[in-house]
Amino acid sequence: MKNKFGLVLLLIPFLTQAQFGDMLKKGLKKAIDKGKSEATKSSDAARDKLDSTDFNYAISVIDNSGMLSIRDAGEGMTKKMDFLMNTQVKDQSKVTPAQKCRNDLDIAEELYDRKRLKLAEGAFLNAKSSYETSNLTSNINYSKVLADMGLLYATMGRYDLATQYTQKALETRESTLGKKSRAYAASLNNNAVLSKDLGKYNEAEKYFQEAIPLVKELIGEQSQEYATVLNNQAMFFSKIGRSEQAIEKSKAADRKSVV
Repeated sequence: MKNKFGLVLLLIPFLTQAQFGDMLKKGLKKAIDKGKSEATKSSDAARDKLDSTDFNYAISVIDNSGMLSIRDAGEGMTKKMDFLMNTQVKDQSKVTPAQKCRNDLDIAEELYDRKRLKLAEGAFLNAKSSYETSNLTSNINYSKVLADMGLLYATMGRYDLATQYTQKALETRESTLGKKSRAYAASLNNNAVLSKDLGKYNEAEKYFQEAIPLVKELIGEQSQEYATVLNNQAMFFSKIGRSEQAIEKSKAADRKSVV
């Protein structure tokens, strides 16, 4: 009996050590899970805020147009961190359909930025399908897919498709976000540039006349967006031979871009 009692006494430190180790592991896991949860919540909030303000603008250059991503380094990091959280950190069962669709859009935009246009086209079509099959066509980022596809096809010189998607993005943004939204203002600019490139000058002028005061009101006349639209209008005036107005708008755009 004494031997058994002694054995129990000998085992107590080892049992206590094992139990303490288990407690440490559980505490560490709880702390890690809490940290991951707080990090993902912070990432989600930052990305949702960015989605409400970050819209790509068509920009005119000599004899061509392209896409201007008006995003600083911090905003770019927000997108990359969100993508990492959704694909590598989060429990995939907790990633929402909207976030999965947004991951598809991020991939497409990254391919576009890298000038991998054919791959980008496939990725954008995949993102578009993802939003539609998930019944998320009222989501703010669905209209981004449409708008970006319009910019992509314009860059590729496929103007019928560019017109289709650029106009569809404008209509979608009007119906889901309203005419007093930053998204709608971006689409006005994109339609103006595309109309200019297609030689539809009356339409282009109307779009610019609507876009400029709206961008100024919603984003501010010292913004990069406002300078971009002024520059685009200057290119439009130059193309139709209204040189004095072209110079005036170009100078105004330069002043805004250096403030």
